[in-house]
Amino acid sequence: MFDVLERINEGPEAVELYTASDGYNDEKVVRVTHSAAAPAAAGKGVIRLENMNSKKLKILPLCCIALVLFFQKLCFGHSWMAPEDAEKRNNPIKITTASINNGKALFIDRCSSCHGVEAVGVSKEKTGLKKDTPNLSNQLKTHSEGDFHWKIMNGKGDMPPFKDELSEKEVWDIINYIKTRIKK
Repeated sequence: MFDVLERINEGPEAVELYTASDGYNDEKVVRVTHSAAAPAAAGKGVIRLENMNSKKLKILPLCCIALVLFFQKLCFGHSWMAPEDAEKRNNPIKITTASINNGKALFIDRCSSCHGVEAVGVSKEKTGLKKDTPNLSNQLKTHSEGDFHWKIMNGKGDMPPFKDELSEKEVWDIINYIKTRIKK
């Protein structure tokens, strides 16, 4: 039987400190719940800690949170990914001056208030959103064009969907513009 001692953080990165007894010894257990970020990992990642004095237990939750968040980021990376078929799509629009100029105009009109004109992201304090917006020119180095296309079309959270406002070609033009912002 487990008794919850402490719950730190809410949501997909929650950490819970439990005490469990086998009848002979009490042991401390840190349990990570990944239910929203990675449903397949829910209930996994149990770290057992034994023979800890009370001073160590006071700093233990902070150390465990840092360790858990580090490994979660390492293992699960970006929690918002396009479906595999969308992620594999290639940009059918060639990078031309016309495509880049059209993409830039659309980006400035529809995207720059959150992502900045140079696509390097804007702080949450400036946008009023829940978190800083990502540096898109950096993300396009590690995410496919199909991933970007799907995210622009479908949105999530603070990122609105544009499937009813932009055509397929317009979204690909925006991606071509973002590609010009990549620093080599």
